[in-house]
Amino acid sequence: LQRLGLSSIQIEEIRTTREVATALRILAPADGFVLAQNVTPGLKFEKGNEWYRIADLDGVWIVADVFANEAEFVLPGAVAQVFLAGQHKSIPARVSEVLPQFDPATRTLKVRLELDNPGLRFRPEMFVDVVLPVTLPPALAIPADAVLDSGLTATVFVDQGDGFFEARAVETGWRLGDQVEIVKG
Repeated sequence: LQRLGLSSIQIEEIRTTREVATALRILAPADGFVLAQNVTPGLKFEKGNEWYRIADLDGVWIVADVFANEAEFVLPGAVAQVFLAGQHKSIPARVSEVLPQFDPATRTLKVRLELDNPGLRFRPEMFVDVVLPVTLPPALAIPADAVLDSGLTATVFVDQGDGFFEARAVETGWRLGDQVEIVKG
């Protein structure tokens, strides 16, 4: 009877009343919200079938898409800001890990954030905006538009004064937003 999901209280009730119940009351192992109901009256089921999917929404996971070239700068433990659509108030969430899932269509990696959900404002399948902090090492960075990249070489033009410019070959590093790192040159 325990393998069927009956609690010890229900088993004791059957033992004391000596009656075979025509219906069994199955208790959920946790409190939460019903997300899916896969059982109906009269339905036959096998071992391992999922009857209900129940979620505790006091704490939720948010899975954010991050461009692959930026994912290396997102570190576990960092605190991100999460915004509900159309609202200006942010709620902090902690980066728990960068998942090893790559989406070739969007060229993004998945980052999992953990969020306390007071008032149950966040629900399954919702869309939110996430601002992730990025920590970069100290570097010389210039606007990406200032680099003339032919594919084989990268060139910048340095102002020499009096309307004269000098072309310099450079080697670029990370590119984030509209900034690019100059590694050499």
